[in-house]
Amino acid sequence: MSFKGFSDNTIRFFLDVRFNNYTGFINAHRAEYDEVKKEFFNLVDSLAPTLMSIDKTLELRPNKCLSRINRDVRFSKDKSPYRDHLFLTFRKFGIERYGAPFFYFELSPEAAAYGMGIWGDSKDFFNAFRAELLKNPNKFIKVFNNIDVIKNKFIIEGSNYKRMVVPEELPKDLIPFYTKKMFYISKKVDPYSTIFTTNLYDNLVIDYINLAPIYKYLSYVYKKVNPNNWGGLK
Repeated sequence: MSFKGFSDNTIRFFLDVRFNNYTGFINAHRAEYDEVKKEFFNLVDSLAPTLMSIDKTLELRPNKCLSRINRDVRFSKDKSPYRDHLFLTFRKFGIERYGAPFFYFELSPEAAAYGMGIWGDSKDFFNAFRAELLKNPNKFIKVFNNIDVIKNKFIIEGSNYKRMVVPEELPKDLIPFYTKKMFYISKKVDPYSTIFTTNLYDNLVIDYINLAPIYKYLSYVYKKVNPNNWGGLK
């Protein structure tokens, strides 16, 4: 493991971008941006053995895992062209971004967080997910209970359908999950100063492994929906 923590320079770069959000600044500071990317790439390479132990078909090429600094502003009121933060995502090679299970890590000047889940409103996936909850509710309950949300300080996030009809036979504990239209489990890096130490890597390893059973359950559902697009190197 070679990741030693992020440097002050990475946070300083994010703040500089926030207050100098134009192309001329980015072009003049490409060297600093390259150094920031190297730190994220180093984290990816360090996490790779752990992630491979969870799923051998995860995309772990650093440049494919790291978000672009350019923002897609076509449908956003905020027209700032560049991000003042970056994030990593780890999902199966070759599958779509939305409606597929993934691990993530995000870093900004104020906060850092990580976790796993399903991003995006994927009706096909969540229809299959709800069918699985009804078919075998105890399977999900067992998997979910094993991650011990309270002890491990995870937070269940994601928007819900407000008017969805819930079958009477569904256990009450599963109602919040049954009505989800996006679902992920997150954890805040606390204290924030952890990002500057090797403890960040250590905590990511521990919690990614803790979350692996949920990832595998969601992957099982995803495979049922997408049997011909199951990822993996080809």
